[in-house]
Amino acid sequence: MMRVEANPITRRISIFSASALCAVLVHLAVRLKVGVYPFGTYSGRVHDFGAQYLPFYSRFRDQILQGSGLSGMTFSWNLGLGVSSIPDYATYLGGPITPLVLLLVPRHQILAAFLISILLKVALAAGFMRLLMNYLRPDFTGVIPLIVSVGYACSSWVFELGQFIPQWLDVLYGIPMLFFAALEMRKPKPRWILTGSAVAVVWWANYYVAFMASIMAALFSITLALGIDDFRQGIKNIARFGAVGVLGVATTAPILVPTINALFQGVGFESVEKLIIFGKSVTGIRTLPFTAAATYEPPLYGGSVALTLFSSFFFTRDLTWRFKIAWLATSAGLLLSLTSMKAQIVWNLFQTPHGTPYRWVFVVTAWMVVTATLAWESKSATNRFNNGQNLSSPNWLQVGMVLLLGPATVLLLLTRWNLVDFTTAGRKTITTYVFLLCALLAVIMVARWYSTRKTALLIGRATTALLLVAAGFEYVWTGTLVDKEIIPRFEIINTNVEAQRIELSERLTADEWPTHRLGWIHDDFTDFHATDNLSARYIYPGTDYYSTAVTSQYADSVGALGMVTSNGARFSWLPEDSILKGVLSVASEDGLPTLPMARVYPDQFTSTGGSMPEEYESRSSLSNAPNLYHFEPVSVKNVATLAEETELRKGETYLFSTSCKPGTTVFVGVRRYERISDAPTGYHIGEANGIDPSSNGLLGEIGRATEPAQSFTLQMAADRTLNENLFVGCADINEYLRGTEKIVSPSDLTIRPGKVTATFAQPVSGEFVIATPAVDGWSCSDNKKPLPVSSRAGLLSATISDATTIQCSFTPPLFKAGIGIATLSLLLLCTPSLVARLRRRQTQSAEGDQPTA
Repeated sequence: MMRVEANPITRRISIFSASALCAVLVHLAVRLKVGVYPFGTYSGRVHDFGAQYLPFYSRFRDQILQGSGLSGMTFSWNLGLGVSSIPDYATYLGGPITPLVLLLVPRHQILAAFLISILLKVALAAGFMRLLMNYLRPDFTGVIPLIVSVGYACSSWVFELGQFIPQWLDVLYGIPMLFFAALEMRKPKPRWILTGSAVAVVWWANYYVAFMASIMAALFSITLALGIDDFRQGIKNIARFGAVGVLGVATTAPILVPTINALFQGVGFESVEKLIIFGKSVTGIRTLPFTAAATYEPPLYGGSVALTLFSSFFFTRDLTWRFKIAWLATSAGLLLSLTSMKAQIVWNLFQTPHGTPYRWVFVVTAWMVVTATLAWESKSATNRFNNGQNLSSPNWLQVGMVLLLGPATVLLLLTRWNLVDFTTAGRKTITTYVFLLCALLAVIMVARWYSTRKTALLIGRATTALLLVAAGFEYVWTGTLVDKEIIPRFEIINTNVEAQRIELSERLTADEWPTHRLGWIHDDFTDFHATDNLSARYIYPGTDYYSTAVTSQYADSVGALGMVTSNGARFSWLPEDSILKGVLSVASEDGLPTLPMARVYPDQFTSTGGSMPEEYESRSSLSNAPNLYHFEPVSVKNVATLAEETELRKGETYLFSTSCKPGTTVFVGVRRYERISDAPTGYHIGEANGIDPSSNGLLGEIGRATEPAQSFTLQMAADRTLNENLFVGCADINEYLRGTEKIVSPSDLTIRPGKVTATFAQPVSGEFVIATPAVDGWSCSDNKKPLPVSSRAGLLSATISDATTIQCSFTPPLFKAGIGIATLSLLLLCTPSLVARLRRRQTQSAEGDQPTA
């Protein structure tokens, strides 16, 4: 009976769909196993999912579909004090999937949008990897490549990191796209536009992980050149892939260049010494099934079938020794990079990880899958990487390697049982499973060579079915989301998050300028992340999520006003201070007058000198009140012993005494606070004698003094030396009122995304200030005449003379340059196709001019 071959396109669609569907089913099964249901309860507080992505996507949804007109595609007033939107777009919203899903799913189903986007990315990852496997080994068919491709899309990296930082998941389908790009550029007539577009899509999705994937794609291209090509052709292929890669990345320059510019404006990074590096033993264990999501360990697991085939690559008979040596050398380099500090820095070029260091190990998992594919021997001598041999019998060395790997895997799992997932079965079940899986795989590897015999065919099909069931068991029981015991807590958290999101949405759409600009939340002792955050905030100023991309744009500017970052700049907060709110145009609960968003200071500020901390000097300047603050001697006694202390210890409660005039505001501060520090600075007011407490929060305003002498207790959240760091001061509100009365307010103020227009009833002179950080990109004009911009205490300012209408507008730094770079790169990508088309026309014209016989 003659077998009819399927149409190549139909076959590709079928294998793509099968892998994509199975990956989605496995992913959903893992969730169901731990009690997380689709479109229901979700583990939203694991990692950055709830702290960054859930609130930010909610905000994005409200801004784009029903925003208050204060945010646009390049600038947003709703992001903190007003910053460029582009870095956040590149960090959280890039790629084709996330924005589309968020726009289509109803606004009250943000969690559903998350799940859909995650499943789409997982499906694309499995499907594209299966297509790559089919391209490399066309006769690698059946269940085994299906299992391997699904394992790639449902690896431990996906469950331990990727799904909680969903923007990274785009790289999973990006890796096979980049590999296809490298293979395309090896052809005599490569399609430059198609290849460059593939590179651009990967970098558009997320630049951070795209860089990691690009390194591996470059290694793939170099390895093929070393293993197959002659020297000249190899250099040519590598150069062409490098060129198309650079041009593809350059097409994303309007997004990428402003983002990179923002990322390196004053952001502190975790010190290199704090990165965790594991030895070869623990690293190797994490490639095995049933290993747990232990903190900081490299999540390398991608399935036992892929690992088994990977281990047998050396014995593959239809590959040249030159190719195998080159491939194994690259493989060794990738695996060894897991245990190298310098390699960690290279992989994480854009930013040293604050949390888990092994963010990039998906590249190793992908490399293992491709290696496993190449290890599957082809029966045809026309295979792409074939050495010309016609094979007709089993590779007994590979079969033996598979059988030996079973005991080795069991031994490693038993010796490192502390790393085995807590949700799996016991030792006997796991041991039985590993031996069974290796035996089934060995039977298939032998039976495939005797497919014409009915007995072998029957054995092969039965074994294949069992292997599919076994792999499904392994994938579902290895993927771990979260301990079931904390699911009820997630339900409460998600309910609260949704309520806060809806409330925020209503405030944004109501156009309540400027009261909604800053999400000023400072109660460390009721915050769910208080202990984890070392009494700092898990949000950056003005936002209900934290974003390195946002804070990097104004870290130095707002630092002058007292913004403090801690834990390697991971957390950031502004102190609770009614005067600070007033100068930043934020309404205060105590009714202190708030300055307008734009204002003119007619007089030059003259400092009183002395040792006033910078943040209070800045607030005095913006209040136009040189005598606003003064500092009185302070004493502290331990409440328990009443003995004088200078060293304030974490967890202890101390009694403070100071003198502030009645009516003044009492506040606490820290001198010479280091920007990058792991030490918290919080306190909690236990008792207040003679002071009306206004808030419990971080170092900052305590309350209004009502008596000449006050005492209050503070519970310390960190060790502090009183004489060197901690101080208590007094703020005279009357000075604030007198100073702000001299500030000129505009008669009309128009605020649009990235543009502020202030109109004054009479010509004014002095220093024009807008309550937004003085960052690169701002320009101001007086009746269309350019004004030089500068900074007043970190805020945007410009000197004016007899002005009536002042306009300041924001253009993302290097945005126009990025557009120019992208345009040039597109032209260069189109050039080879245009040249080839012109040559064809010339050839056809020359042939047409030939005289006919």
